[in-house]
Amino acid sequence: MGSGLIIIKTYNMKKLSILLSVAIIALFLQAHSCNHHGHSECARDIICTEIFASVMVTVKDTNGNPVVLDEYYTIREKTGEKISAQGDIPENGTYVVVSDNFIGELKKSYEGFRFVGKKNGAEVVNEIYEVEGDCCHVNKRSGKETVIIQ
Repeated sequence: MGSGLIIIKTYNMKKLSILLSVAIIALFLQAHSCNHHGHSECARDIICTEIFASVMVTVKDTNGNPVVLDEYYTIREKTGEKISAQGDIPENGTYVVVSDNFIGELKKSYEGFRFVGKKNGAEVVNEIYEVEGDCCHVNKRSGKETVIIQ
């Protein structure tokens, strides 16, 4: 009876060893696959914060006072698409350049956007911003936080 127990334990150990080997190989292949593709895709089970992120610019005059623009919009450099502010009410001369409304198109990439502002029929702001998206939100890579106009 003792030898039968040894055979069963040996069989279970071999089975366990094979399962562990398969699991380790699968993890190795998954890690290699992610590194090979540069993590270009977001995990399906990623948890994002509830905040709504935006890239902003503040427009001031030479005395430091906020400027209320008559017209303002953003142009997506890649396509020439004009993005009008939708429901964004500027506060203290601060305007949205790009918001999380664009995260679907910017996930794990970046693009150039041009913010244009007009006052009294004249273009007074024309600034380029490089905006990137992670898996959840847009972030500014480059561009001015404050623009001073005459």
